[in-house]
Amino acid sequence: EPRIDTAYISVPGKRKLFNPPLDQSYIYTLPKRDPAALQTSQDMILATERLTESSVVLPLAAAFTRLLSNATEVSKKHAEGLADKLHCLDGADKITDPMKPLQQGHAHCQIEVHHFLRYPNHIGGGSVHITMNLQRPDSVFENCLASCMVRSHPYDSNLAALPTNNPLVSVPFYPKIVSSQDPRLLPGYDIDFGGGKGQVFVGKVRFQIYEEGAGGVGGDVFSPIGPAGTVGFSPRHLEATVDIDSYLNSATDDILNLNVVDAITGESAGALAVTLRAHTVEGLVDRSSRIHGGSTKAGIIDGGLISLVGMETLMDDEKACHPHSDLTSTSSAKVFAPRDPNATEMQVQADRRKRQLATMGEFLTYDYMSAHVENRSKESKDALEKAETYIAALHTPLGVDEVEHLPDKTKDPRPFRASSSRMDPLLAAIGFNVHLQTFSVSNVTSQPSTGAVKEVPTTLFQNVTCGAPSDHFRGFSSKGSDDGGFAGGLRRLEAFRIVMAEQVKECQDNLIDAVSTYYQIQSQHRVLPGRSQRHIPPTEHIISQIRTSCFDATERLHNLTWEIAVRRGNCFSQALGIAVTMYLSHVSDLAKLQKAAWVELWCRHGFLITFEGLLSAAGKELGMIEDASVGIAMLRMVSVVIVTEGGQLGREHDKVQIIDSPYLRWLRITPSGQGSNSKFLVEICVDDNFHAQRIPPPLKNKKAVQFYPVLYEMGVDIRQWGSNAGANFGKKSNEVPDEMDEDEVGIPDNDFLMALNYDAFRKMNGYAHAVYLCGDPQKIGRLSWEQAHFDTEQQIRQPIHPMLSALHDFIRSSATKIEHGILDEAAYAAARLGGGSAIFCKSGKDRTAMQVTFKQAQFINRFMKSGGNGFSEGETDADRIFSDATTMRVYGTRLPICDKNVGQPLYAFNSLQARFMPDPLKPPARTLAGFLKGGRVFTGGAIES
Repeated sequence: EPRIDTAYISVPGKRKLFNPPLDQSYIYTLPKRDPAALQTSQDMILATERLTESSVVLPLAAAFTRLLSNATEVSKKHAEGLADKLHCLDGADKITDPMKPLQQGHAHCQIEVHHFLRYPNHIGGGSVHITMNLQRPDSVFENCLASCMVRSHPYDSNLAALPTNNPLVSVPFYPKIVSSQDPRLLPGYDIDFGGGKGQVFVGKVRFQIYEEGAGGVGGDVFSPIGPAGTVGFSPRHLEATVDIDSYLNSATDDILNLNVVDAITGESAGALAVTLRAHTVEGLVDRSSRIHGGSTKAGIIDGGLISLVGMETLMDDEKACHPHSDLTSTSSAKVFAPRDPNATEMQVQADRRKRQLATMGEFLTYDYMSAHVENRSKESKDALEKAETYIAALHTPLGVDEVEHLPDKTKDPRPFRASSSRMDPLLAAIGFNVHLQTFSVSNVTSQPSTGAVKEVPTTLFQNVTCGAPSDHFRGFSSKGSDDGGFAGGLRRLEAFRIVMAEQVKECQDNLIDAVSTYYQIQSQHRVLPGRSQRHIPPTEHIISQIRTSCFDATERLHNLTWEIAVRRGNCFSQALGIAVTMYLSHVSDLAKLQKAAWVELWCRHGFLITFEGLLSAAGKELGMIEDASVGIAMLRMVSVVIVTEGGQLGREHDKVQIIDSPYLRWLRITPSGQGSNSKFLVEICVDDNFHAQRIPPPLKNKKAVQFYPVLYEMGVDIRQWGSNAGANFGKKSNEVPDEMDEDEVGIPDNDFLMALNYDAFRKMNGYAHAVYLCGDPQKIGRLSWEQAHFDTEQQIRQPIHPMLSALHDFIRSSATKIEHGILDEAAYAAARLGGGSAIFCKSGKDRTAMQVTFKQAQFINRFMKSGGNGFSEGETDADRIFSDATTMRVYGTRLPICDKNVGQPLYAFNSLQARFMPDPLKPPARTLAGFLKGGRVFTGGAIES
């Protein structure tokens, strides 16, 4: 009922945050019950249409962005930790603080190379080329530490005569300390090298030495042999190895003369003079203290963004690889699980594969991770700015000049966000153009003789209208994107992500096969003294190329996963505000709840939330559908509980005040679970009197109601008509003209709409069978929302519920045409199942207006024909419905909504567009904006909608 409260007037401690409601009333006269009788009274129907802004959209966005901010900060710090660890392996020469690696479980090593002494019977030049490779105890692949030229001398028994105080090369590096219990320790390593200090291992350094060959200018170029003596000489490949473990925390810095052998013959060829210093953090304090290995689960993270928005990393099963980025404590059980003695053959193979990958080092590089840290840092900063700005908007009084700003010009956080602000990144988490549109119906009896009028409220019909819950700022094209060039919305990006995960697995399989082949070949060759049979040198080019492809695939998957997580957060935040608004409006509908035991059904089966989308499956709008479909599906993670001040739960500082509502006090969102098991409990605190008088008893005991979301989609404009006709309307060439809106281009995907609607039907069919039994429940079976959503093979089948047979027929026949009957029947079924409806298009003002007025006209027509039931099953008068809808479109509240959004009280259609819309949704001619793109007739072939 109309009221003036603190939401719309300025009072001490309050402020003018909302725009006033929009009202319009309609009178429908009823025929006389007895035409022959003398008329002593006039019976009429009074229908009042009202649009109000939601008081929970902004507080919900504030509460959820605060969660996003905290989670993004955790993810940023996690990425920084991973980058630091990779820094020790990939970018050791850039480390400025040696203590940091030591504190993270690495050793600090410094190796200096002085000179090479070749034995007298070996001919060589004056210098050799040396490559130093680290042989890690936890990776089969060697890490190249440095490559340089070193002086070469004939062997001299008087070694002291050669200078050693100025080494030719000095290389710092920071190998990881690996304990004997580390699952990544190479098989048998602890047995072969069991003499490690405290059973920890750091590894070895292998030196590859290449002689320059004949004529090399060196210190002995004037020797009696002379250059001519080297004619026909072939450069040799020599090797030397030093075990770092033997020198950990050693107190001496003596020069080591490493035995150098010929890599072909195995003969000793000389000595390499080096100095090695290696110490751990324990060695800096007490050289006798026990050395501790690095943590085997250092990559585990709880509370990160990817987990918060309901995602798994896709790298915690048989594809698990190091470092374990964004791995939660729950999913880590798959990675670090011990071998199951009762495992099946398939499980044994998966476990073997996982352990093979564990020996192959890292699959992310420091260069990539350092750049990714910058990306996460930016998102963390943006999320914090959103959260702080939204909270401040709820507590900062407005100035006089701000109050007078037109709604379509306001770009700061408000309960109403105009569609013209879609591209504003600061507002990306707030649903835009969200209104609760109610249609209240009362019986009115007037006595002409006395002038008395009696009004009896009877029923309330309501819808939420809004813009598409999509991340418009991040866009839907691949231009300038960092996700590898993928375009589209969430649903498409997540499908790409699955494909990319398979590509990672394929690359890993190729690497495993290549390594196995290498070992088989090496087993047939002679083993050199001191040479490791476990490690693969960087000179194996084919293996190096395959390994590089593994890096590329893993990094692309990792980056896309993050991009999807950020996008999911924004889309879900928008959808959450819409859904909670809808739920609270139905909880407040006293007339509805008195007629049936809906609340008990909601507590048992969930509250049915039906979204009716009017977007076309082409161009940017296809991306919007893809975003919305995922954001809406995420609502399944949400449960709502209504509390009072005396019955509050949890922490005080997590509350977000609902400043301007006379009935609502505060709300709080509490997350639980991890990854795909993430859940959100939304607590809504209501006024004690309202709680006592209006909240149904089943909801008074802190009973949580879970959401049951479904999405039906059908394009109803000229783009969808063009898609169905096989034409990509507006696309004249591969290049898009400057004045052409990208919304008008793109390959249509009608199969996607069919799949989306069948998915929604399966969920609604399962809900209908649970709420309205029609047959033996044992034979029909139970189909949960999760089963309908994830069972893509449809292994669980249910008969079509009689209430939904017409809806199923419309979906089945919609392959090549605009079938508005899908939305019509879906909305009708949702109302009869006790659920709520939200209607959206791109902006929530034009196509949405046509749909909601059509539904209201249908409702009043059914109400009058049935004598009081707006959801009766009898026949309706199509002409009368269209006439009533036209009246509402001209004189009702929807044209002011257009003005509120864009400053023009007209629908953004022209006469050509109107011709291609379904008959029930055709706008009145006098209400059309009537413009083409840029104001020029068919410029570039594009029509703005």
